[in-house]
Amino acid sequence: MPKSMSVVKQAIVADVGDEADGAMAESAAAGQAGSGRKVLPIVESVVLVAALVAPLVLQDYLTVFATRVIILALFALSFDLVWGYAGIMSFGQALFFGSAGYGVALLARDFDITNIFLVLPAGTIIGLTFALLLGGFLLLGRHPSSVIFVSLGTVAGLAGSLYAFHEGFVWPNMVGVVVSTQVVLYVLFGGSGTLIGAVIGAVIVEGVSFWLSDNYREIWPIILGLLLLLVILFRPLGLISFVLGERERVGSFGAKAKENVKEKRNAAP
Repeated sequence: MPKSMSVVKQAIVADVGDEADGAMAESAAAGQAGSGRKVLPIVESVVLVAALVAPLVLQDYLTVFATRVIILALFALSFDLVWGYAGIMSFGQALFFGSAGYGVALLARDFDITNIFLVLPAGTIIGLTFALLLGGFLLLGRHPSSVIFVSLGTVAGLAGSLYAFHEGFVWPNMVGVVVSTQVVLYVLFGGSGTLIGAVIGAVIVEGVSFWLSDNYREIWPIILGLLLLLVILFRPLGLISFVLGERERVGSFGAKAKENVKEKRNAAP
């Protein structure tokens, strides 16, 4: 066989081998994605059932605490929407949460408006308005505020109005750095880009904080800080990564949005 034909034959074999490897990799990725579509609904269903059953088995004071945690989980969802899905790290999340809380508190105090069908829409609109104004200010009016940014303000406003009525009062820290950092820790602990990870993070952080503060009153913040640090160091994708892989996550720091933009560019003539 001539040398040139031998070289061509080797090249063809190499190409076929590369294509086979690529097909196997794509098949494995598809299998993982399919597994993710099966695992994620199970996790969500378990959390939902637990939330529905909890009031039936918990004592009254724990039911009140659990309601507070659910509201904070809603707040965590608002942050996960903008960070885990859009890749925007917002350290001002408490602005929308606290502003809505203050707004509905003023409506209740000064105008005696306490109807839930009026209060919740009002808090939602307040959060949405602040998100629009802040987004427009940060972008200097050159671009309108994005939807995955306005939605975060809307959901945070809803959570803030619920929180204000649940707690019965509001305070300046609701719009402070501490609350903004708190919601970041929820999402880091549970896992961003899955929504249910933010809920799990809020439940575990608040639950562990409640137990530690009751049993180790003097050092509980240190213990909680160490636990959070260990999770971030050894499970950077959060506790949800024990059951969901990177490919199984619905959103991941705007990665899907970037991929979609790239695909559209490649498809453009």
